[in-house]
Amino acid sequence: GIDFSIAFAYQLGGKVYDNTYASLMHAGTAQTAGSNWHKDILRAWKIGDEAGSTDVPRLYTSDTNTNSMSDRFLISSNYLDITNITLGYTLPSSWTRKVHISKLRLYMAADNVALFTKRQGLDPRQSYTAAGSYRYAPIRTISGGINLTF
Repeated sequence: GIDFSIAFAYQLGGKVYDNTYASLMHAGTAQTAGSNWHKDILRAWKIGDEAGSTDVPRLYTSDTNTNSMSDRFLISSNYLDITNITLGYTLPSSWTRKVHISKLRLYMAADNVALFTKRQGLDPRQSYTAAGSYRYAPIRTISGGINLTF
């Protein structure tokens, strides 16, 4: 009487420009005053660092091109999305017939369970346009229910 299902979606291949990440990797110019930085800014190149030790340019407020469009903001668009897991149990008909029910099933379901992707903060299931870059991922929900058949 036990049933189990899992639904997932995936994408393999391709790259996407992470506009939100790029906007958080600015050099601290007057135009970006009051803007947040991404934690990766701590890896910015510093005088004395070896060449090639980081892909984050130095912080220099006069440099307005630090976070210009660049292929360093291209990331893999691969993802695996576990969208639903359902576990159910159908009671034996010998039990349910006694109360004039032909079928009784109890179940638990979890939606938007997990998303595995390269970049944290970018949801590859959402729109890639500038307006879409600030959307939140779908809410994870856990629910349960009873199916009755008379």
